[in-house]
Amino acid sequence: MIDGEEVEAKFLIDDASVAVLASLRRIGDYRLRSQADQRLRTVYLDTADRRLARAGVAFRVRYGGDRLEASIKKGGGIEGDVHRRREVTVALARSPRASYRPPAGRLRDEVDAVAPGARLFRTVETRVFRRRRTVRDAAGRIVAELDLDRVEFRAPGVRGSGGPEVELEIELGDGGHGRDLERIVDALREHVTLRPSPRSKLERALAWADAERRRSEEAPRRRGRSSRRLGDRGGEAARSVGAR
Repeated sequence: MIDGEEVEAKFLIDDASVAVLASLRRIGDYRLRSQADQRLRTVYLDTADRRLARAGVAFRVRYGGDRLEASIKKGGGIEGDVHRRREVTVALARSPRASYRPPAGRLRDEVDAVAPGARLFRTVETRVFRRRRTVRDAAGRIVAELDLDRVEFRAPGVRGSGGPEVELEIELGDGGHGRDLERIVDALREHVTLRPSPRSKLERALAWADAERRRSEEAPRRRGRSSRRLGDRGGEAARSVGAR
């Protein structure tokens, strides 16, 4: 189990910036070393009335390679470009069912603190292609991980997918300090334009899914209004002909 604080800087970037960043071997005083790319599927769960999201809590199940894990992220805040959140991650033996109650332990305790006894359901999911780089200081210590993520959104009952968006995350490692994160971000800005990403992947996915559902609900009404307008014009034309 991982229980600690996640500290990261997050930015939205364009495809041209991805190409620039992928070509870098150094940024400032830090060296970059490529790691294996990852394809990640992350499913977010919540109560039917989204009590977790409304309380600022994210419950996710992540599928990546041979790893299956569940995490809760909560609390913290944003200061400048830096996001801080408490994170608890637990390995899972099997994929959650459609109606899910976390097993006894830390995850269940965290859920019950917000929604006692609640069962969780899939709300949205993300599909991420991640290009990973470790960031090492002059002494060779890994101070951070730099991830270039291409993100798509999906949701139950919503056709198609949202995105893609391209996000840059620099997550502070155990060997790093806050000043390392600041220096890394400053060095990156010498190469590309960084747009702060104030919302999490979950928040952006939920906003996309809600907007798509509203569009789907409004489409029949728009078609109905169009049909009535056509009918009215047809009736007026018929009356005009009859009057001649």
